[in-house]
Amino acid sequence: MDTLTHLQREAIFLKFSEALSYEEIAEILQINTGGTYQLVYRALERLREQFGDFSLLVLLYLLQRR
Repeated sequence: MDTLTHLQREAIFLKFSEALSYEEIAEILQINTGGTYQLVYRALERLREQFGDFSLLVLLYLLQRR
């Protein structure tokens, strides 16, 4: 997760650990909803590059179980 920016880490945490909507994340991060979609998408792409598809799924599953 060190390859992610602070905002990307926060967005991923809020999306998958706290199960917030993109709109709720946008409000918390004080960015527009479109920016939130991009932030999460780019973070997932970075994680996929670093860990691979299967490992990424495991990581996201573990975040949801917290």
